[in-house]
Amino acid sequence: MASTGIGHPHIDARSLAMAKIIVKRIDADPTLMARAHQYLADEERRHGDLCQASLEWKEILTRPWSEIRTILLDESDEGQRLRSSKPFARIVTEQERLAIIAQYPPPWPFVPYDPSRVPDEVMDRVLEGPP
Repeated sequence: MASTGIGHPHIDARSLAMAKIIVKRIDADPTLMARAHQYLADEERRHGDLCQASLEWKEILTRPWSEIRTILLDESDEGQRLRSSKPFARIVTEQERLAIIAQYPPPWPFVPYDPSRVPDEVMDRVLEGPP
């Protein structure tokens, strides 16, 4: 895989792996494209408008599948940037998503949040909110 920046290569690998599943599914069943359109419509209804990335995808989704497919599989920084928005997320099952996450773990140990490790005085200030 091509280098896609310095930040989070495990996340880049995950999104490309998911894109490959998405492409395979849409190649087999083009009607699945409707899920991406519906995702954006739902987002717009929830938020009143679309963020810049979703507006970009809304335009991209007007193009032929062959162009959209190329964008989804593009391993450049631009391809990764576009994949970081997820209008196709509804095409990958939760089981597949979890399997991909397990396949590309972060390079550092994951330490779950443990509220018992936060001093009481800090927790009290957080719960009180701003002064």
